[in-house]
Amino acid sequence: MYLKMLEPIADSAPSAAAWIRSFPPRLVILPGERRTVRVLVTPPPGLAQGEYWARLVVATRTLPAPKAIPRVSAAALTRASTVADTTSATAGEGVQIGLTLEVRSLLGLFFRNGAVTTGIALDEPRTFVDGDSIAVRVKMQRLGNAAFVGSLRVTLRDVRGAAVAIEALPLGVYYDLDPRVVLRPGRLAAGRYTVLVEAIAARPDVSASLLLPIAPARRVVDLVVPDRLP
Repeated sequence: MYLKMLEPIADSAPSAAAWIRSFPPRLVILPGERRTVRVLVTPPPGLAQGEYWARLVVATRTLPAPKAIPRVSAAALTRASTVADTTSATAGEGVQIGLTLEVRSLLGLFFRNGAVTTGIALDEPRTFVDGDSIAVRVKMQRLGNAAFVGSLRVTLRDVRGAAVAIEALPLGVYYDLDPRVVLRPGRLAAGRYTVLVEAIAARPDVSASLLLPIAPARRVVDLVVPDRLP
């Protein structure tokens, strides 16, 4: 999986980045505080129906802690003055390194104008036996005028139809994608199995009310696990 960054953005891309603004663009949040950031969307007139995308980049940086000024008594000042000459020669020899850590969070933004639909077309899955794991790859072609946000679910079944292993990969398909899903059923007996690959409109981290429904998209392929040495 990778994050596709587009700079510059082509005119043909369904991008909303040019007409998205946040207010305020910069703010300071102290520990325990909350602030509201408003997003203003100003789509151009005559915008075609479909879904348009942008990413909100939230960059957070820790403020440097204020340096405390110690209270020094008059007697301590007198003692410090007597040793000032002996320490001034070595005062500049120390090396201090400070790092400012910046954390960036990318939040997907979807602007839907008019009627929007999405769907997935699955190619023939490719399966690979790798030790006690099964790797599955399948090309996914996005359909419609909106992104597919959901999961790719892979189920390994034995000859009786019982599920041996199930794995779901949350993803978003904006363009054609060729994801890889790894099943770890443990040591498998030699024989024939089937691999069911499904694109489903469900994700554990996204509310179902925000996901677009899709027509069923599934593929089934046979898998043969060869004999193995003990």
